[in-house]
Amino acid sequence: VLGVFSRLNYKVWYAIAEFVDNSTESFYTNEKELQQNGINTVTVHVNYDFEKNILSITDDAFGMELDDFSRAVLLDSKPKKQGGRNEFGMGLKTAASWFGNIWSVTSTQFGSTNKYLTEVNIQELKEKKVNTVKIRKELCPEVEHGTTIVIKEITKKINPLGQTIPKIIRILESMYRRDLNSGKVNI
Repeated sequence: VLGVFSRLNYKVWYAIAEFVDNSTESFYTNEKELQQNGINTVTVHVNYDFEKNILSITDDAFGMELDDFSRAVLLDSKPKKQGGRNEFGMGLKTAASWFGNIWSVTSTQFGSTNKYLTEVNIQELKEKKVNTVKIRKELCPEVEHGTTIVIKEITKKINPLGQTIPKIIRILESMYRRDLNSGKVNI
């Protein structure tokens, strides 16, 4: 399964959109509860550090508790709720594995004091012939919520001086124009 990721015919902007889909789906699925607590928007930060070769995606959406977190990071695991923006449940795993050799996810659900963390090292999983990852749990302040994905050893580099970054921005603006125009989503 792991070798398939590097051969996918993804484009950088569509892979990034997989992460944005997860963030916005988390927000919209839980929008009523968030609004009842004064949270009316979601912000998704996408940052590429060319020098360190790291891509990070951070949101302040609803976040995940252990069951959802496990489904999000375990290979061959689909989301509990089918349909919507993350219908097939492979977005995060596929995009992260396509983008780089090592990726991590950290998440805490709104109102929870549990923060979950995991790191996936593609090469290590191949060498050990395993399909499982360890999930760590830490305590965090109850006001913290959202998800952070950090991808290291990027294999699909983004030239900071070329046209890729402006193209990513244009395509994401087009794909999420309704969300952006609603004022509820910031990317």
